[in-house]
Amino acid sequence: MGACTICGKPAGLLNKICDECKEKDRLAKIAEQERYDAEKRRQAEEHKRIAEEERALKAEQQRAREEAARVARENKITAAIEALKSRLKNGEHVFIYNSFYVPVDSVLQNNEFASNFDITFLKKAGLLGWEVVGIIPRTIGIDLQNRVIGDFSNTAVSYGGGIGGNVAGVHILVKKELSFAMLETADDELISSLEGIAF
Repeated sequence: MGACTICGKPAGLLNKICDECKEKDRLAKIAEQERYDAEKRRQAEEHKRIAEEERALKAEQQRAREEAARVARENKITAAIEALKSRLKNGEHVFIYNSFYVPVDSVLQNNEFASNFDITFLKKAGLLGWEVVGIIPRTIGIDLQNRVIGDFSNTAVSYGGGIGGNVAGVHILVKKELSFAMLETADDELISSLEGIAF
């Protein structure tokens, strides 16, 4: 019988390590694996915590950017309204403009663009102070083709001209004169007109 190469105790027939040392080695490996697994879990939790903190930071930065943009937009609109009030006090006329699109009851190649020419919304706009100042037609054109038919494998198609200027609808340009009352209420319509304009 040989001696255990670790502790020197009897190892048994043809063994180099005794049962006690084998058990200690097995338990040590289990403990090492548990430490490794625990460290992996700790690292994963740390990565998750860092990722959540980064997401929270980015979200906070985005909120801050949005708030700064909102404040800057409000400041610009307030400055624009004050500038317009000053112009009105000086007796100047100030207008806002808008456009509406209305399809026209045209027919082209048996296709109707609209069943009728409906200006109901334009009537309402007129009652709200909008005045028509221009109309721009929207036209469409179609290609005409020449077909030359030969045998079954030979059909030629060539451009044969076109039909243009077919009115499909109209863009109606309208304007409304600004008043102090409109500047005091500053509804979405007015604010959208003021955005992007430097005063």
